[in-house]
Amino acid sequence: MFQGIVGHSLALRLLARALNTGRIAHAYLFVGPSGVGKTKIARAAATAIVGGAERAEASLHPDIREVYPQGSSLRLSQIKELTRDVLLAPVLAKRKVYILHNVEKFTAEAANSFLTTLEEPPAGTVFFLLADRPGVTSTIVSRCQVLRFGFLTVAETVLVLKRTSSQTAELEAAARLSFGSPGEALRLLEPGVLEQQREMVALTQCFMEMTGAEKLNRMASLEEKKDDIHAYITFFALWMRDMLCLKLALNECLALPYREEIEAQARRLDLNVITSRLMHLQELLTRWSPGTNKRLVLDQLFMALK
Repeated sequence: MFQGIVGHSLALRLLARALNTGRIAHAYLFVGPSGVGKTKIARAAATAIVGGAERAEASLHPDIREVYPQGSSLRLSQIKELTRDVLLAPVLAKRKVYILHNVEKFTAEAANSFLTTLEEPPAGTVFFLLADRPGVTSTIVSRCQVLRFGFLTVAETVLVLKRTSSQTAELEAAARLSFGSPGEALRLLEPGVLEQQREMVALTQCFMEMTGAEKLNRMASLEEKKDDIHAYITFFALWMRDMLCLKLALNECLALPYREEIEAQARRLDLNVITSRLMHLQELLTRWSPGTNKRLVLDQLFMALK
């Protein structure tokens, strides 16, 4: 039932055992980073529960329904509609399955409304709740069987890419840069993305050597790339992280495929300086939101790398 799925052996064993014995929980919560296979596994499990694999895999089975956030949230109106649908009998199968994406994005009202259904679901109803990060309401978590998903290894990510991407070059580079998220790796393989990475390498190499005045001038040019600022800060953080790994002799943990360039800079910087810069960059990324003032971010980036 889970043929072709790479990694996550513990979660797959637990699900397979439940499906084979018929002891299926009424609600499962999948928690783990985006792009590692949670959706694929939920759909495969839903297919096994309702039967009729061909229809389910094509997302056509009438007893499988998926719910995505509207905009930035899962909204009360969506949960009210789901609640009405839950009360209807299955069309073809003996069970109905609902896959809810990004449940960490429930509004407070939607979460409270859904909790009522989750506490006393109609017989034969199974929920798969998917979350990309922590933040799911504790009352919902307590009523689910929680399965945690981590990143894949580089080798596992490359294997997924070979099966899903028509590209043959840059697979390992994309796998490393994605930190083991095949979904993110596929995004990196889109036209122009890795080329942007190479531009970032050139900028990072020269940026670390600039004077304060030169850095301020470069910040002004970055302000014109408002949509790319988050990507640049992420790359700076990855570069600094790899410098730290090299300082600590953790060579096998490198994420970026630019060891020689990073090593050359790491030799010239003190460990405390690298650590301080990395912490500043991580703080910037942690506080990031779509409405973040980009000019303020660039000022903070300058302070982090001065």
